[in-house]
Amino acid sequence: MGCPMTHDELLAKIDEPDHWFKPFLEIRQALRAVVELHEPWSYTFSNGNKYEYCRGCPLDIENGHPEWPCPTIQAIEKELQ
Repeated sequence: MGCPMTHDELLAKIDEPDHWFKPFLEIRQALRAVVELHEPWSYTFSNGNKYEYCRGCPLDIENGHPEWPCPTIQAIEKELQ
């Protein structure tokens, strides 16, 4: 699959006018809302390790948040390539 897109690159890809016909505007807006919801969030631990997780995915009590890109973002990115 190559290097994953950044969150901003994925939003820009969704906004490209060549990918959309006018009747699909609402679908495009819904897809963009999902990508915006699943934004990355970074946390740096006191030991210097950086962890990037998906802010839009539910918290799993045992495992925390999934790493970014989460499965939702990976699936959207795969279909847009």
